[in-house]
Amino acid sequence: SDSAAIEKYLGEVRNAAEEGRELMRDLAAFASDNPIQSRVLSLNDLVRNAVSDLEVSTTLDLSPRDPVAQLNLWLAQDALGRLIGFMAATKTVTSIRLATRVVGSAAVLTIEDDGVSPSERDLATLFMPFAKIERRPNTKLGLAKIADLAFRSAGFVTAGVREPHGLRVVLTLPVDEDAPSGDGPGVPLPQQGV
Repeated sequence: SDSAAIEKYLGEVRNAAEEGRELMRDLAAFASDNPIQSRVLSLNDLVRNAVSDLEVSTTLDLSPRDPVAQLNLWLAQDALGRLIGFMAATKTVTSIRLATRVVGSAAVLTIEDDGVSPSERDLATLFMPFAKIERRPNTKLGLAKIADLAFRSAGFVTAGVREPHGLRVVLTLPVDEDAPSGDGPGVPLPQQGV
């Protein structure tokens, strides 16, 4: 008899179903024993696609030389999109800056926001699956996925506080072997991942 209450409960059921679908999709990606099918991807194209629907102000600083890396397309798009979406969803964020550059044998993607500076404990929590911390949206597996992307791609990811406030995440990936090496010094890429 109460259509408003029914609509509310149906909305909760739908949200739970969608979250369950995303969770199973994420767990399948993490648990997969199958070799990842990688292809050459442009980090600049990934950045443009990831920020195309953002409502916050975005500053793009894309390298004149397009950095490319051998990455799994779905994992890279999903991880980058979730990271940027997570940063944009923080209510105190008014702008996000993204930059790509090539340093020797590595492509470096830097993502910064001007939101609340996380504590060291928060930073550790952000890259844990199912993490949720105060003052920040639920990360679910989003930031853990970008760490997984770095690990699978023989790169690494670092996160820290951006001065004077905000969050900075830097993803470093090996440049594809067929790409020009550039003039800068090489960046060591530890095999252990994060």
